[in-house]
Amino acid sequence: MKDKLTKKQEYGIAEWREHCLKIGRDTSPINKKVTEESWNKFYKILKKDKPKFWYCQSPLQAQIIINIFPEIVKAFKVVDKGENIGDNIRENIWVNIWENIRANIGANIRANIGANIRANIGENIRENIRDNIGDNIGDNIRDNIGDNIGDNIWENIGDNIWENIGANIRDNIRANIRANIGENIGENIGANIGDNIRDNIWDNIWDNIGENIGANIRDNINNTKLENIETYSWCQHDINWIAYHKYFEKYGLLPYDENFKIFDIWYDLACSCGWCYTFKNIVFVCEKPNKLELNERGQLHKDGGMALEYSDGYGLHMLNGIAVPKYLAETSSELLDIEFFKKEQNADVKTEFVRKYGVDRLLTLGNKIDDWKNHNQEWWKKSEYELWDLGSLFNLDHAYHLRMKNLSVDGVFHVEAVSPQSDTLPKAIQYRLKGKNDTLTNIK
Repeated sequence: MKDKLTKKQEYGIAEWREHCLKIGRDTSPINKKVTEESWNKFYKILKKDKPKFWYCQSPLQAQIIINIFPEIVKAFKVVDKGENIGDNIRENIWVNIWENIRANIGANIRANIGANIRANIGENIRENIRDNIGDNIGDNIRDNIGDNIGDNIWENIGDNIWENIGANIRDNIRANIRANIGENIGENIGANIGDNIRDNIWDNIWDNIGENIGANIRDNINNTKLENIETYSWCQHDINWIAYHKYFEKYGLLPYDENFKIFDIWYDLACSCGWCYTFKNIVFVCEKPNKLELNERGQLHKDGGMALEYSDGYGLHMLNGIAVPKYLAETSSELLDIEFFKKEQNADVKTEFVRKYGVDRLLTLGNKIDDWKNHNQEWWKKSEYELWDLGSLFNLDHAYHLRMKNLSVDGVFHVEAVSPQSDTLPKAIQYRLKGKNDTLTNIK
């Protein structure tokens, strides 16, 4: 049982954490060679034939293409299989595919997926499908139409192999490694590594990036006739759990385990590509984001545009780690309309509105009830306490808020809501401090 880390292992915690955070935030082009080699290894482990690969520019684009795949299958089946099968076939397929796309889901995409995405993703999907028909299917099309495409793929496309088979491998291997960790690593060391690698990367990569992408896609897809396809292979964003398990191997903390070979494949995928959707004989591979903006706390943040963006124009509007409407992210602070704040229901979005709009500017729309100057309390003076009624912003008779100076950060002020009964400054401060400060007992 290891109860103490070497200097190299101790330093390696921070070193490895930063290395893996860079992987999760990487915006470089994907490595198709490593991606295909890695998936071929997994399919071999699963006793499956090597899959074909369809490259997509974003997870949303992959979802749309997967949904229109039945139309591609139909297009293959109506094409003449005679001698003129070269460029002719691709053009005939293309005409059939795109006519079906427009007829079946085009209107829903136009109605429900935002204009900022629509403007870019439409042309890119068309070009992507056209390129993939030529690059991935063209040369061997006679052999593949019946056996691999028409008969097998769509029958199995609702059966994501990674959910039903691959996930078992993943979960079993992780369980085995966890057991290995439990047997060989002291509790305090394990907790320290868990906090600094597993939890830190999970917060920064999955909670901050991966889950926000997933939630945004679900919102877009659920408002259409498209079916939301869950992926269990987030590759680049799987680094949040890969990093923790692989640390023990990399820094020599565990005896050799055959399962490390599997983690090497997952690690290679995390380094080489974005999200992947895996089916019986095809893998849809997504690019990584090509732009990613963070604030000083490592949260997705971009005032004036998308904080995360893919090459097809799909992306996320985020302020300080909070998903916000395009209007709030891209409108300059001086042009923000207070009516947006009044109508918005999400408390986190309202907070970001206030942060951008400006606290003092917001307060001018309310009424100041009382301030520290009217009371002989020295410590109130330090915090420069003020009580404001912002009822007009919430369509309420009263909405009392306490404004105060941040004593740790110079020049920063905060505004906090207090109870409806806090109609005087003493009551508001009493409510905020919940009676724990003895000096409140002398307030009159």
